[in-house]
Amino acid sequence: MKKNTLFLSFIICFNTIINAQDHNLTSASLKEQAYISLNNGKYTEARSLYKKACEGFAARGDYLNAVECGLKADSLYVKEYFFKEAFELCRNMDAIILKGEEKENKKLFDLRLLIVKERLRIYMILKNAERAKEQLAIMDEISRQAKNETMNETILNAKANYYFTFGSVAQGINYYDQLINFYHQKGDTEKVAECLKNIATLAEKSNNASLATGIYKQYITWNDSLNRIAATNKLIEIKQIHDETQNLLKKKEDDLSSKQRVIVTLCVLIIILIAALSISIIILLRFVAIIKKQKNNVKIIGEYSQSKSRLLQNISTLMAPALDLLAAYTAKQISGEANQQEKISTQIDSLRRFYNDIQELSLLENSLDEPYELINYDVTKLCKDVANKARPHVKQGVDFQVNAFKIEIKMNPEQLDRILTHLLKNAAFHTETGKISLDFKKKGAHIHEFIVTDTGCGIPEELRENIFKPFTEIKDLTKGDGLGLPICSLIAKKMNGELTLNMTKTGSQFVLKLYT
Repeated sequence: MKKNTLFLSFIICFNTIINAQDHNLTSASLKEQAYISLNNGKYTEARSLYKKACEGFAARGDYLNAVECGLKADSLYVKEYFFKEAFELCRNMDAIILKGEEKENKKLFDLRLLIVKERLRIYMILKNAERAKEQLAIMDEISRQAKNETMNETILNAKANYYFTFGSVAQGINYYDQLINFYHQKGDTEKVAECLKNIATLAEKSNNASLATGIYKQYITWNDSLNRIAATNKLIEIKQIHDETQNLLKKKEDDLSSKQRVIVTLCVLIIILIAALSISIIILLRFVAIIKKQKNNVKIIGEYSQSKSRLLQNISTLMAPALDLLAAYTAKQISGEANQQEKISTQIDSLRRFYNDIQELSLLENSLDEPYELINYDVTKLCKDVANKARPHVKQGVDFQVNAFKIEIKMNPEQLDRILTHLLKNAAFHTETGKISLDFKKKGAHIHEFIVTDTGCGIPEELRENIFKPFTEIKDLTKGDGLGLPICSLIAKKMNGELTLNMTKTGSQFVLKLYT
């Protein structure tokens, strides 16, 4: 039941998102079409499209675009003297803003100011001074609540236009003066000039010739002062360039003096370097002599290692016929003593295995620079074959798991089989309870791991460091010669890999990493 509810909720949310995106696309398209109709003089069509776009934007919570489109439609109503419809549309936009404020839990003062400004414009066209003045008071209250100084520009403009429209020229000029001071503080000279032009235009419309003349004179004076300021700034700029040039020349002279000092210093350094180089050459010659001596020592060590390998091979070769003769003689001498014969036979077999392992170890050491041939081979088949060989050795009650996915990688199947079989048999021998696992993991594009983990007795800490080194422990050969892991490690190296030991809380973990 819960799953069905979650699924239905997901479908509803998804459809809501898709519908919102489609709605937004439609509203934007309507706005664009309205703009085209307006430019083509189709005012009625443009007004209808702007209204629909306003409704669409409001439905999806885009209140800024909604108000913008609503104001466009409203201005088209006013253009055709449909004042009743214009006021109705303003009321609709008030409702949209109120809904937005409730939804967003904050006041949208900027949008409210735009609607009040539009009502003021309509009342001024209707010459309704009282209602227009009410709108100015509302604008002041919005500015006070918003605590936003950027609204001052809009409000001062509105008040100046209001007083000029209704004949209070002195008050209108007063607000324009405040607006000019506002632009002065911001350093916006273009806006100051624009204000002066607006006052002159309003003075002409109100047939106030003296005011228009005075404002034009003020505008010309302002323009001249701007030109003087620009010329002064140009002179200051030229002076700055001159000063910068003088400073640059002085800096170059200083740089030249510095360079002369640097040249002298460099000459001294060169002399010191020549002396140091001579000493370095002497040291280098001594170092070369030491390296030559070390190379000779390495050569002697290599020859010794080869001699050791040959000695091991000779010992193994000599041991083989001796062991055969010893086995035959022993069988003949104690043929009637079955227990004694079995014990001696076991020891001889252990010696024979020891001799075989010594030979293989020697061959592997001498051929490490001759890597095995690698082919693409199925990992799951290899793991299955290895598991089949190891499973008979797993004790009853021990869980044996193989975790490998189907993939082909470059490997030498025969040698990899040898390593994994040896590791699994070792794990089976030392694990009485718990589990044994063979895992395959892909660690990168060309890195793969075979991991053998058991919950057996583990490896004593004093033996871990040398577990992959041969002849580090004296053992009873009937219990193993200790050469299995060193041989596996060398085989791994010849496959461009490495065999490592990780100790777990219970048991051991061997990791065979292949770089393919």
